Amino acid sequence: MDPLSTKAHCGDCDTTCDSRSDCRAGHCEDASATCATLHAHDSTLADGTYTLLDSSTIYCDMTDGGIAYSNLAFDNYIAVPPDGYSLVTTTDYQTVATQKAFIALYNAQNGSLPLLVSPMTVTICCMKSSMVPGKGLYMSNAMVQPATVGAAGPLNCVTNGSYTETALSFVAVPSTFASTAMAADWFTSHPMVEGGCPDGNNPGLFWKKVLP
Repeated sequence: MDPLSTKAHCGDCDTTCDSRSDCRAGHCEDASATCATLHAHDSTLADGTYTLLDSSTIYCDMTDGGIAYSNLAFDNYIAVPPDGYSLVTTTDYQTVATQKAFIALYNAQNGSLPLLVSPMTVTICCMKSSMVPGKGLYMSNAMVQPATVGAAGPLNCVTNGSYTETALSFVAVPSTFASTAMAADWFTSHPMVEGGCPDGNNPGLFWKKVLP
């Protein structure tokens, strides 16, 4: 019996964790535990993907104290996203820690990034990563477009209509990238830069990011 991980005797002989909890590092921990609480129990835990008791998957940046990332998705960049979601910014795509989080979530979701609110009305379509007027996000040697569309382009949307695709994928033109895992050095070979992009109803990528 290990008191650091045994639910019936967690931390000592007399403490039993309830059905909604697990025993981690000698403490009963709720299924909604965060990266920060895991880090507080064991500061030696590595950065990576963790599965919680409720079967949800999160990426924990343990190096920076337990920042949690989850639920990579997309929506209109000017939309008010559901609670807990925030726009993935230009800076995020250029920071090593957040690049690692993005790649881990993309791979954990098998390359399928869901549309948060369907349908999405579009105009001229390019991916936005900030509220800067006239700016969009571009990638060297790759594009972003719906998973089910194989045509080249920064993003393939239904012009002046409703965005009906249910998932967005990174692709290496001409074949879709969704079926292939993103390599650890993907952002090195595909640097993200801002370029010209008319303002309008354009998509942006969102995730849940929880600071410690």
